[in-house]
Amino acid sequence: MAAPEEASPSSRESDQSGRFQRVWLLTFVSLFLTLLAFFIVLISQVILEGVPEKRAYQLMLQDLTQAVQRYAHEEGLDWLRVENAFPKGVRLYPDPALFADQPLFYSARAQLNPRFIPYLREIARFLHSLDVPAFDRVHTALLRPVHRKGLRVQLTLRVEGHTDATPPAPNAPYPDNVTLSVFRAHAVMKRLQALSAIPPRYWAIAGYGAWHPLFPDPMDPRNRRVELYLQPQLIKAEGETDG
Repeated sequence: MAAPEEASPSSRESDQSGRFQRVWLLTFVSLFLTLLAFFIVLISQVILEGVPEKRAYQLMLQDLTQAVQRYAHEEGLDWLRVENAFPKGVRLYPDPALFADQPLFYSARAQLNPRFIPYLREIARFLHSLDVPAFDRVHTALLRPVHRKGLRVQLTLRVEGHTDATPPAPNAPYPDNVTLSVFRAHAVMKRLQALSAIPPRYWAIAGYGAWHPLFPDPMDPRNRRVELYLQPQLIKAEGETDG
């Protein structure tokens, strides 16, 4: 029986070159999207300065961010990162150091690693304390300019899934990384929903595949993650019409 042929040096170099090009492309796209988001935020803030109801929204978002940070500090949740991600809302995500030994999700799977269920339980306890259905009423003092415009604020809990850049195997249960990231977001949302007892209508999910890596190497398994956004949305108050 003939021995299997080894890959030629040129073939190995071609494979390495192809992988480098994929990593470079993902890094470039991520950098471009980050810069684009920065300029959108910058322009939005300039525009909103002269609009009372929008300015009230900004102040409310700052107040919410500080409230979450205060809660995390008082409860000893030093592993929880909290950021004002205007205009998307308040961003909550676990410290990536938590996943140094084990990932939140195993490769190509949407089942949660049971090791991290206690962390989700802590996040759910916080979400329950927010009294999400009464969010607009709780922030009435800050939102008077919004209410005068016939609007109110509904807090949406948006769960976003992410993957690393490892392409799915031909027999993988999910056809691509975007689909996989959506199912990961759904798995976390269902767990948080059950633990917090917050009604389904306040939840939303999204999946971004490998397009927003946290680390320079898109293949890094720590990029397999889920982020939660507390997203206040301006909607028409009940009883208002388009006159």
